[in-house]
Amino acid sequence: MRVHINPLSGRFPGRPPILSARLLTGLICIGTLLGCDSSPNNLGSDLVGNDGGRPEAITLETSVFETDPDADITGGSGTIGVSRALAGIVDDPALGMISSEGHIDFAPTTVTSDAFLTSTASFADVLLDLDYVYGDTLGTITLQISDITDDWNPTGARADTTLTIGDPIMEIEVSATTQLVRFELPAEWIAENDEALRSSTFIDDFHGFQIAALSGNAIVGFHYESSSMRIAVPGDTARFAMSKVVSTVHSENVPDSPAGAIVLQDGARARIAVDFDLSDEELVNNFVHRSIFRIARSDAELLTPTGFHRPELTSLSLSLVTGEDKLRIQVATGTVGETGFISFENTLLTNAIRNLLRAAGGTQFEDASFEVSVPIDSGGLGVLLLEDATGTVPPEAVLTVTKTN
Repeated sequence: MRVHINPLSGRFPGRPPILSARLLTGLICIGTLLGCDSSPNNLGSDLVGNDGGRPEAITLETSVFETDPDADITGGSGTIGVSRALAGIVDDPALGMISSEGHIDFAPTTVTSDAFLTSTASFADVLLDLDYVYGDTLGTITLQISDITDDWNPTGARADTTLTIGDPIMEIEVSATTQLVRFELPAEWIAENDEALRSSTFIDDFHGFQIAALSGNAIVGFHYESSSMRIAVPGDTARFAMSKVVSTVHSENVPDSPAGAIVLQDGARARIAVDFDLSDEELVNNFVHRSIFRIARSDAELLTPTGFHRPELTSLSLSLVTGEDKLRIQVATGTVGETGFISFENTLLTNAIRNLLRAAGGTQFEDASFEVSVPIDSGGLGVLLLEDATGTVPPEAVLTVTKTN
């Protein structure tokens, strides 16, 4: 779409990887895009000068505002990434069938004693802090725990990750609103895994568990920091903290979004690609002082049966995306206000748009665009319904500019 020069309309109330050459180049490009002087007192002073024109508002409509098919990042370790593992099946009457399997691993919290290393394990259990539910809160779910048989890395792991899963160990039935899920592991499994469980190289020898649902109509989440594993030998018990997580997410029978709206759902449809037409001559010949990107929450309602809980998203991120590798750098965050609008505004966003305009007509940043997404650390399946480009209040950017010639 083209740009429209208008006054503000008032529609919106106020382990590390080795970098490849291509990846490094992309990072440098993003640094260039965001690396302008951030002092608000200097914005445009070197280009506009004392004879600059009168500032005016340009409303920049989106040329692209659609769900990005890339799977969401659902892996985490420590303070990096997602801090919750999800497991369950839910038939959402508004969003279709969604299922998830949680993958968890543990690490010792203290140095194990000689007695522990030289004895035989007699008891083991897994304690999971259930702090999240999506779906039917009145029913029960049957959870199954299975071995993960190979090593895996949670960093940057996505919802379509494939891990090697062994035979099921056991299953239990729990209420969707219980606070603690406890798997007391069977003696046969403990005996088969005794050597790995008591090994001084436990982290390398043991690869964790998959938690999946066999029945029920809810997906539950287990929090990273307050979940643990215990292994006991006669006279001593060792405790292990959850060290990494990743959730796989699958969607089936997904209905169309309501007319004029787009569904954003953490873990499933967690990204919206955003692009603007920056080639308009009137825009290129202006200096940008201020940039605000605004999107509106849709008034459409999603069918929600009694006892059915569908968590809502309360915050979003806006990122700059560039290059074939789709390098993402967060430039702003926004929260859903009381009026139902989400605004993104800061110096990084203004710098990014200003530099994209300077590069307009060239090839250095021709693949650059923006993306609205759910913050990675959210770790759930929260939903937000937004107005799309055809909706009553479509997304738009409002730029405050001054003509440079």
